Amino acid sequence: MLAALSVPSFGASSAEARSHFEASESGPKRSKKEQKALDELTAARHKARWRTRRIIDNNDGNDVQLAPGQIVSREMFLALRFLGLPGSQVDTVCYCTGITFGGHHHGKNQNVQKRFGMTRCYNELDAMGTDSLALAVGYCHQHNIEIFWSHRMNDRHDELPTPELFTDFKKDHPEYLMGLRDAQYSFNYALEPVRNKLLECCQEVVENYDVDGIELDWFRHLKLFPSVAKGGVASDEEREMINDMMRKLRNIMDQEGLRRGRPLLLAVRVPDSREYARLTGIDYEQWLKEDLVDLLIVNDYIKLEPWKDFPPFARKYNVPAYASMEKRRLSLMDRDENGKIIGGNEADRFRSEAYAAWLSGMDGIHTFNHDNPHSELFRQIGDPYVLAMMNVTPRESFATSRFIKGLGYCYPDFWLKNGKRFMKKPDHIDYVTPHGYHNAWWPNSKTERDPNP
Repeated sequence: MLAALSVPSFGASSAEARSHFEASESGPKRSKKEQKALDELTAARHKARWRTRRIIDNNDGNDVQLAPGQIVSREMFLALRFLGLPGSQVDTVCYCTGITFGGHHHGKNQNVQKRFGMTRCYNELDAMGTDSLALAVGYCHQHNIEIFWSHRMNDRHDELPTPELFTDFKKDHPEYLMGLRDAQYSFNYALEPVRNKLLECCQEVVENYDVDGIELDWFRHLKLFPSVAKGGVASDEEREMINDMMRKLRNIMDQEGLRRGRPLLLAVRVPDSREYARLTGIDYEQWLKEDLVDLLIVNDYIKLEPWKDFPPFARKYNVPAYASMEKRRLSLMDRDENGKIIGGNEADRFRSEAYAAWLSGMDGIHTFNHDNPHSELFRQIGDPYVLAMMNVTPRESFATSRFIKGLGYCYPDFWLKNGKRFMKKPDHIDYVTPHGYHNAWWPNSKTERDPNP
């Protein structure tokens, strides 16, 4: 057992949280015993990074949305999205309990979203002495499935508008919101109280739930600063604000890891283009240089580079890299220039993209908004040899190079002005499969190449 350090509990205010964060950085140096314990924890964390994760299943937490008259029970809840995962290729679940700073687990820093029966589900589970996150953690650990709490960094689903998703924190603090077009109700991360709120929420979860780590989902959504929302780029000062927040979060997780005697892992879901991400304020290469992050999950609506470009970068920092599958982006494989579907089906696209990611050296697959625990894909896309035996053709999807109505989120310029300049979509990609050489041709490609050089 690792030696434990005392972990001060959070007070109710951001001021108290801030004093703790500042003390952790500017306080006295650690004793030799404390440093040895932290070194042992860090070594264990580095080892835990490389646990087998064939498929990471991101569950958006909408299993708490109830139909009128639907009976609430522990068994009902688990049957919706968990029963069926044991025995599949899903080794890790990232469970999201709602939009930014609002959700359906216990805690003073959360509030229940009043949408589609969420409140009734929360109240009835609460009467049973539990909640959605506690049930998810208990089930996953019972079946040797790793589980992360997933937090959406700046979710904009309440901009539709859907006022029932508006959190108390937003209602109480409208001064923390950007109030800009396409970012009206998005939090402004240039403000310290917003960053501290994120840290408070994370600390509350790791201290009260036996999660194995936290996933920060930066793709929900990518506008963090007014400077970017107005058409500019994040400044060095703004990036350092986020870097400092990440350092404090790493400290929180390590303190809790020391108390538990085992490490807590930090995963981030980010764009594959480091420069694109950096200009939005997400300098994840700096986080890797400082050993703050343990898992890299790349892409969502947009994918700017071929999968093969990413694994060498991740290996440089000794972290695994996971390819995120998002069905709107994947659908672009089979759409014409006007956005119309011209063939294929969703399951085949998942198989093709997953196979391409495996053949490109990615360490696993991350699924998003794929909610059926009995899905055949959860028994196929986590193993490249299964896909090879199915004679799957590897293909890759990319972001759109222009705005298409209904697919605006898949356009890089939607999140960063002139973001499409970072696209590196080749005319073709060569893969070496278990069956030999394979060349994947892009639709409408006019490039000629000998398939058997």
